[in-house]
Amino acid sequence: MAVVVPLKDLTVSNHQPAEFTCVLSKPGQTVTWMQGEHVIPLDDDHYKQEVDGATYKLLIPDASMDMNSKFTVTVDDETMTAQLTVIGKKIAAATGNLNIRIGIRTYTRTSQGTYSHDICYLPPFYPYDSHSPIKFFHISDLYP
Repeated sequence: MAVVVPLKDLTVSNHQPAEFTCVLSKPGQTVTWMQGEHVIPLDDDHYKQEVDGATYKLLIPDASMDMNSKFTVTVDDETMTAQLTVIGKKIAAATGNLNIRIGIRTYTRTSQGTYSHDICYLPPFYPYDSHSPIKFFHISDLYP
């Protein structure tokens, strides 16, 4: 039995599918897939194994960053290994002159019919510096 198309390293985004494929010279072979040192069972919830003739696939419908590792397929005495790299957003610790202020602006109608406003800042209270860079972000930026 010979390998026609070997496994290839994969790089995918966090929570995207990944698919390892290899093609052997003969169909009907018994293959064993492994992640690191752990054998992936046929009925695993996170992986799906498919065979189409001499093409063998390991599908990962929802690859996550904790799946970064080597994947191996073994057929008889032949072993192929490829790296899965899952990339995603990581939050770096804030350093330097960065002030984040979260607040609510309230408007109050006065007895004279005009409006006054106040900003109620939520803790923690960082000193305001008009020269500090201000960054607006959505909560989904923090939790990809």
